Amino acid sequence: MPTNSYEIPLFGTPTDRLLGWLLEARQEGEAWLAAQQPATTWAGAVSLMQGADGADVASEMSNTQYPKSKRIARELVASLANFRHEGEYKVAWDNTLYDQAHLLTDLDRNWYLTALPNKAHRAGLQNAVIKGTGYWVEEWDKHFWGPHQGDIRLTALDPADVTFVQLPADSDIQRAYMVIIRYELPINLAKRIYRKTNPGFAQALVPDQESPSWLSKGLQKVQQFLSPALRVAGRTRQSASGSFPTVNIYHAYTMDDTINRGFTPIEMGPRGTNWAYTVPALGDALPTGIMNPATGQQFTRAATEDDCALFPLRRLTIFSATGVASDDTSPWWHGDVPVARALFNDLPWNALGGSLIADLRTMEQGVSALMRAMEDSAAARLDPPAIYDDSLVSSAWAKAFNPRLAGVRAAAPLMQGNPITYPIPPQNYDVPAWIPQFMADQEGRMDYLTGVRDLVAMAKAKQVPGADTLEKLMEMAGPIVQDLVRALEEPLTQLGEWRKAYYFQFYNHARIIRTVGPDEFDPKDWQYGPDRLAEIKNHQSYKFSPEEFLPTVPGQTPRERSEALRRRISEFRYEVTESGIN
Repeated sequence: MPTNSYEIPLFGTPTDRLLGWLLEARQEGEAWLAAQQPATTWAGAVSLMQGADGADVASEMSNTQYPKSKRIARELVASLANFRHEGEYKVAWDNTLYDQAHLLTDLDRNWYLTALPNKAHRAGLQNAVIKGTGYWVEEWDKHFWGPHQGDIRLTALDPADVTFVQLPADSDIQRAYMVIIRYELPINLAKRIYRKTNPGFAQALVPDQESPSWLSKGLQKVQQFLSPALRVAGRTRQSASGSFPTVNIYHAYTMDDTINRGFTPIEMGPRGTNWAYTVPALGDALPTGIMNPATGQQFTRAATEDDCALFPLRRLTIFSATGVASDDTSPWWHGDVPVARALFNDLPWNALGGSLIADLRTMEQGVSALMRAMEDSAAARLDPPAIYDDSLVSSAWAKAFNPRLAGVRAAAPLMQGNPITYPIPPQNYDVPAWIPQFMADQEGRMDYLTGVRDLVAMAKAKQVPGADTLEKLMEMAGPIVQDLVRALEEPLTQLGEWRKAYYFQFYNHARIIRTVGPDEFDPKDWQYGPDRLAEIKNHQSYKFSPEEFLPTVPGQTPRERSEALRRRISEFRYEVTESGIN
């Protein structure tokens, strides 16, 4: 058993005990998220994106809405997405591998064009701009193009769907003890996904959300009766998300440092996969690859704790509220939690970023309120309040008399006095010139707070041809804009590093030829099979020489070969070579 309750139960622990610990970890992650101050602004920021609340048919006053914040958010997202955040793979230290690095870059550019990650990239930016934090998860989807036709899938995650257990003070995701990712799936889709791999888990799934909560449904019904004044005060219609009934599936990545201190090796990972491996027992004799000339046998050494780590790639546990689907090693060769994060308006003492538009809420409400007041003033000037003498005319007559309508005729005993009078002078409804000016100033302050004008101008100038383009960019890009653009370089670099590992792990020669190969090639020059990217010697001629690139050790097994290729990944690094003004 673990030394304390803060550690996940040991691998092989009965499922019910493991599930109980995981559910407590989930609650801890949710409590952590609820305690984050930026999370308290999400509802208000999202409401700004919902647009107008709809006309209040019961009111005769103006319902004008001016969603300035929505426009600003769209411009920020579009401008940030407009920059070509491109990168390339470079050799870390061995320049003889330049051709392989160039091929990796070709593969990456082809993936960007064919897999169309733009939508996910944009969705992540929307979360980052509106909520302050945007997450992307990048994994290999073995059915991306159809049954057993895999590719790399980029998915945007809502910041509410990623929680942490024991996140360090620097908020580094990769140093957190556990990262929990929540996927909300329609119940039948979840059952279908897991029916083949774990029928018992699929059968036990029950909906976590069968319908919108009673509070949400009540607010939706009450909303249509709220007056414009209450809407300005911040009451917003809540819309249900998801297609009910749904179930929550959790992927928990744990930094489990368990060591095999038993007496026999342990097999990890599904047999036959390229991420399966054998963990030796502590002290087992391991070959060194150095031959003993006297005996003709390899020298051996005792297995250390580093050799006997049960989860060198992290531990991945998939579970729901009712069961555990799987508990094994993470399949990804890069060994990271495949979650990248973009933060805007971030502060050292906050693990989450702050919304770029939440601070605009009161200004937008004030401008909308003034616009409604001006519309009401114009309507009142055309049809001002009136007092009528009920001894001279009837109420039906008074209501039918409308000064806004041209050519209105009405009979009244004028000799007996005025049947109707207007107690308020028409000048009372004139709008002072300072009010429109104040509204314009407020809009300027909103643009100033977000930096949207500078960012949009920079994005447009980037399209201007000519030798002075870079100079113009330098003049137009202030520190705030540069900070916004550079905030994306870290997550984009992480995503590029993970794609590199996926190319090594999952792309084979046939896939590479279809992707970046010439129109004509000799199949005899290729050895088809997975895990062979590093054997390619020259991306121009598409020949390869595995002995020169990665010499084969006599007696090396396919698994040992995969491990050597896995280590070869570190020979290359990904750099964002075009981003913002860089």
